[in-house]
Amino acid sequence: MPTMREMSEAHLTNVRNQVTMLREQQQKLVTEIENLETYLDQGRQELEGNSEVHVPSSSAGMSSADNQQVF
Repeated sequence: MPTMREMSEAHLTNVRNQVTMLREQQQKLVTEIENLETYLDQGRQELEGNSEVHVPSSSAGMSSADNQQVF
């Protein structure tokens, strides 16, 4: 049977591994957020650069509510 010290060391090792894994996930999330913010800014700039938004002809049968997008 493991001693109290061995169990404590194993527990702390698991906690350290969890912290490492969460930090890696955090960095991935930060990168993904930055990518999405860049994409959003580019989309806004594109819309602001065009005074008129062109709707593709394939959506001609859609109602105006179907053509609205939220940014």
